[in-house]
Amino acid sequence: MTDMPFDGGDHTYDEALLSSPPTYDPWSTEALERIGELLDEPQHYEPMADIVFPEISFIGRLPPELLAQVFLHSAACHPDSPSRLSQVCKAWRDVAHMYSSVWQHVNIICNTEPDLQRMRHKAEYWLERSKVVPVDIGIVYGDTQYLLPLLSYVVPAVQRWQNAIFVGLCAAGITPHFHCDGKNSHLDSLAITLSHPDPNDVVTEDTDLLEEAAQRIKMLSFNDQHLKLRALAVVIHTFPSSEHMAQLSTLTELNIIHSSFDDSKLTPHHVLDFVSVCPSLESIYFDNGWCREPEPHDPCIDIPVTTIPHLRTLSLRCLTSIRCFLSHISTPALENLSLIHINTSNEFDPENPGEPGDSDDEANDFSQSPWTDHATGMGLRKLFSRCTPPIRVFDMDYADLRTKDFKWLFSNFTELETLRVVASDMSDNVARALQPTETWRPLPRLTQLELCQCQKLSGEAVERMVKARYNGGKDGLVMPLEQMNIINCMGVSVWNYHSIAHTFKPRDGLSYIPFSDN
Repeated sequence: MTDMPFDGGDHTYDEALLSSPPTYDPWSTEALERIGELLDEPQHYEPMADIVFPEISFIGRLPPELLAQVFLHSAACHPDSPSRLSQVCKAWRDVAHMYSSVWQHVNIICNTEPDLQRMRHKAEYWLERSKVVPVDIGIVYGDTQYLLPLLSYVVPAVQRWQNAIFVGLCAAGITPHFHCDGKNSHLDSLAITLSHPDPNDVVTEDTDLLEEAAQRIKMLSFNDQHLKLRALAVVIHTFPSSEHMAQLSTLTELNIIHSSFDDSKLTPHHVLDFVSVCPSLESIYFDNGWCREPEPHDPCIDIPVTTIPHLRTLSLRCLTSIRCFLSHISTPALENLSLIHINTSNEFDPENPGEPGDSDDEANDFSQSPWTDHATGMGLRKLFSRCTPPIRVFDMDYADLRTKDFKWLFSNFTELETLRVVASDMSDNVARALQPTETWRPLPRLTQLELCQCQKLSGEAVERMVKARYNGGKDGLVMPLEQMNIINCMGVSVWNYHSIAHTFKPRDGLSYIPFSDN
């Protein structure tokens, strides 16, 4: 059907006449005489019954309200039909655009080689046309690498999700089916598990199977209890490029777990590229699974710095490329930093040799993990050269530093209140560096300290450090320690504990577990 013309006359034009000005004078004597002749001629009118009007089809006579109901029924059966219906004629386009419920079914079918830009445009167009009405989300994907991009296209409207289903045509991925209480839904947390592809996992290229999966979306009955969507977990094989992603602006917590037990790699560059599309993140937990020595990556100098302005908690586990990660982030609001199972005895070259602090440690203290100690210290230095995050809690669990890096940390972590060190090779030189003087005030706000399995520390050095900080607290040089835990440190004996307890105030703030081989 096409728009009906207002008259059925056959108009032909001479382009030459239209393009050139008239060569006669309309007010000449000849022109005026001709006008008079025309006015004197009798007028003839054809009776109305003899005029043939264009026939209007039945559907063209439907009022907009009924036509909209036809469109709604069509969209329920064929979710892509609103776009086609709105292209039939202007009247249908006006009706389709007037009734936002016509666009409430957002279905995206992703084959093995999708045009992600087109799919993003489609999702944004449907969500824009549906305005404020609840929407049903259906996503079919044939490869997990497209799951996160497709998810990012529909997450901006998560508060309007009424029903949602994700159908993965392979073993990995998510296939949840749930109701959403849209008014209370707000996607805050995303958990990503990176796994190695199953060799029996065949990504389908069968278009019939894709269509069958799309039909499955429509045929499911939504009888589940309504959920308030806060978090979502996905399983993927590889991180998508940020250029294919839409902004995940509501996301405040990101959990990444690398679960592969094979030689597959997850580099910091992949993670930081994804983080760049999550501007509101407040917490990142990155578990790289088993330590791999070291993770391969492109030259760090070619990687842009990722600014995470609202990040307050960062936890990194089993990441030997710790220097690369910390060197390419800016976290001006970071308060809680945890480095877990970073230590390794394997040797590898520095990532960016020649930076300030890269020289050898003058103390020459023993370490079982000198290369990761170096990398961790240099990563922290690079982070603080870009911004000064107010870190208040620092957890070093099987993560260590060189003696020179500990001294740098004591000088620069001026807001630190809690320090927990597990399985460090720190020497008595580090304990001495924690003793305040009139010209040296290390960690001035430190009130809670835990030393666990620090086997190179002597009990006498710990005694002197605690007494010095107690006296420094009385003199106003530093905050006095309020809580201290000494756990399974071979050099700290029961006698050392009693000597420390005699000084420590409050007494119940000190705990001690003696060394045991078990």
